[in-house]
Amino acid sequence: MADSSELVAFPHQPSDRLRLAMRRLETAMNEQAEAVAEFRRAMSDLKEVVQGLQGSVEGYQSTLDRTMSDCQAAQEAAVSAGLTADALIARFH
Repeated sequence: MADSSELVAFPHQPSDRLRLAMRRLETAMNEQAEAVAEFRRAMSDLKEVVQGLQGSVEGYQSTLDRTMSDCQAAQEAAVSAGLTADALIARFH
């Protein structure tokens, strides 16, 4: 089995350590910037999805309102027809 591990020497000079630390910090900051950008894209996508959902819910509410009105009109017509039927039955009996 081949050993692919490699030892990295720790910088001995303070200036070398500082440069190494700065490179690592820069790498970490770049990774963080990428993560923040990805988070913002995800939030933008979520906003679009929520807006679409809001439109669907508003359409559904509108349909429910129309259905309720239609049901109320049908109930009123049924009550009226029932009263008319009762009146006709009473009249001819």
